[in-house]
Amino acid sequence: MAAVNGSTVTSPLRVLLNSQGIVSNPIANQAVQAGPALLGASGGNDGDFDTYQDHAGESYVADCCGGTLGALVEDEQANQYILSNNHVLAESDQAHAGDTIDQPGLIDGACTPLSRPGSTLHPVGTLEYFVPLASKQTNVDAALALASPGAVDPAGSILGLGTPGKDQTLSAAPPMAGRGETVDAANLGMNVAKSGRTTGLTCSNLSAVALTVKVDYYKDCAETQPYTTKTYSNQIGIGGTHFTDSGDSGALVVDASNAEAIGLYFAGGTDGDGNGLSVVNPIGDVLGELGAETGSQLSLVGTSTPHSVACLRYDPAVPAEAPYVGPTALARAQSIAEAASETLHGNGILGTTAGHSLDSPGDPAVTVYVDRATASVPQEIGGLRTQVIVTDPGSIARGTAPAMPALEPGLHLSAASLGGAKVIERALAPQLMADPAIFGVGVTESRDNPAEPALLVLVDISRNPQSMPATLGGLRVVYMRLHRFHTTLSKFVTGHPVSSCRVGKATQ
Repeated sequence: MAAVNGSTVTSPLRVLLNSQGIVSNPIANQAVQAGPALLGASGGNDGDFDTYQDHAGESYVADCCGGTLGALVEDEQANQYILSNNHVLAESDQAHAGDTIDQPGLIDGACTPLSRPGSTLHPVGTLEYFVPLASKQTNVDAALALASPGAVDPAGSILGLGTPGKDQTLSAAPPMAGRGETVDAANLGMNVAKSGRTTGLTCSNLSAVALTVKVDYYKDCAETQPYTTKTYSNQIGIGGTHFTDSGDSGALVVDASNAEAIGLYFAGGTDGDGNGLSVVNPIGDVLGELGAETGSQLSLVGTSTPHSVACLRYDPAVPAEAPYVGPTALARAQSIAEAASETLHGNGILGTTAGHSLDSPGDPAVTVYVDRATASVPQEIGGLRTQVIVTDPGSIARGTAPAMPALEPGLHLSAASLGGAKVIERALAPQLMADPAIFGVGVTESRDNPAEPALLVLVDISRNPQSMPATLGGLRVVYMRLHRFHTTLSKFVTGHPVSSCRVGKATQ
């Protein structure tokens, strides 16, 4: 609950509880930072608010935006800048160089900018550079604010990235200095962490790479004035509903094993039922495109000593149970499975039965039991997807064979299979995304057969694609139905209410 323009408003607060006994509270990320500000904290442009007029013609602040001051970077002249998203610091191209950047953001300061009486914000920098969103030649959502002298921790420490103290409260710590870590086949299974304004410190795993996505941008916080729809390529997807929410935009995402940066979070979506995806600009692209704007090579400010980050996970790493499939569909799958059992035998195949597809939740599959992951199993049988479960003859005979494939967090693809899947993604993404119902295509790992790469296709939850084939280009296809990505409203919001930035509500 908070007061805005003399009116009391309430908004939902999402509380994330961890079971590791570690004290991690996003209120610290939303608070005014005493002394030099730590990164990972709330912040934004002092002018990022919407004004309306009352019946007398007087203007008033109706709502406001904000996000996360993600990290500290420096140029070759040792000038230090605050790194965040364009839509956080530069109001989606609507702001101007020289604008004041506040800490905390307006959303944590009762929507009262510095120019108005009673403001609790303080300036920490001025907007200097941003990569234009409207340009088709750009591929990041990023901006830099020149840090004011003494206003920001010069070591680049980020809230929650340190070790737990005696009271189990996480300290702040800097990320690794330099230009970050490239995501490739060697590290696809990594744990990743971020510290942001809304959800604090959270952890998850990679769920997609080489991701092409469409993101809608607006001129106002309430998302009522469309500005542009931008298509990004070669993005990183991170799984889970609770890894991020609006307000975390601009947070630095790091490899939790060594605090090396891998990217900058900027957009996310969910189906409201436990499935979600966060989209991250690769850090090399962020520093490269911002460096082109500044005319200088940029690097992250931080430590030269690798250190681990506490991995607070609020989403299940893998599904706990198979998705529901109706009895009629299962009966059809069982009939197809029984017919297939007569031709599918030997070469490691132990048997078949009806199953529940994980690549296309709600659809049936033909479960094929094998005694080794390398057994050759067709991707479809009788028009149904196949699902591959590694087990042994004794487990099948006793009825104790697993109900789902054995899944591990993250992606586990060889360099060859990853490279081949990327080629197919690049070839198919344009034609797939010509369908208005599809807003993203990337490379992931099949959950029906974890030994195979797959295409990830993001489908607008309110629309049906023209078709949903089980395979494309020789790859299995994984479908995720999500609400389209928001950059200002919370990803849990399904529409566009009149006001989006009532204080306490996740925005940006």
